[in-house]
Amino acid sequence: PNECYEQIKRAIEGNTIRTECRAKLFKLKQGQDETVTEFATKLLELSDRVYDEEDSAMKNQIRLDCFIAGLKSDRIAFNLIKEEFDEFQKAYQTALDLEAVYSLRDKVGHAEEVSDNLFQIQGGENMYF
Repeated sequence: PNECYEQIKRAIEGNTIRTECRAKLFKLKQGQDETVTEFATKLLELSDRVYDEEDSAMKNQIRLDCFIAGLKSDRIAFNLIKEEFDEFQKAYQTALDLEAVYSLRDKVGHAEEVSDNLFQIQGGENMYF
């Protein structure tokens, strides 16, 4: 009797943990200071706790959908949706590439802005100098 009770208890606890992980998976969002890799790692860990290997096609699709929906960058998400990826790994690699490109662009854009402001100040356009 006790053995049967323990088996039922473990089964219920296992289902509860799976249900909680599934809820977390579908709500998962990339944090402001989190890289695409860090976000993808969390997503993969959660999806592995929820779905078995037998569900690999479904697991791949859910990973893909949750990944795109959870990205902090709308630009990256839009590009991934536009490409219509069918494999999580390809979408992840493209997101990594886009993250690097946009990061560089943002840094260059900021450097140009600083340079323009410095030029205006040095060029006498600022009335205080």
